[in-house]
Amino acid sequence: MPSGVPSRLVGRTAAVVAAWGTHGALEDRGRQVAGLLDTGLWALDTTADGHPIHPLYQPNDIEPEPWDQSRLGDG
Repeated sequence: MPSGVPSRLVGRTAAVVAAWGTHGALEDRGRQVAGLLDTGLWALDTTADGHPIHPLYQPNDIEPEPWDQSRLGDG
């Protein structure tokens, strides 16, 4: 994905909810994508390593909260 695409899309949204789960650790892609988006991200919850959880097995009444990307671990 060209690096300018995410920024243009983000400018049209009220909120961006990150939800890549532990797969964001692969080649540090989660941290890279968060940097490309250049906005405050939201998450439903986080994994033990701080990645935003994938919503598949989460309750359908869960509400997104601001995601603290500084807690993102290496795992």
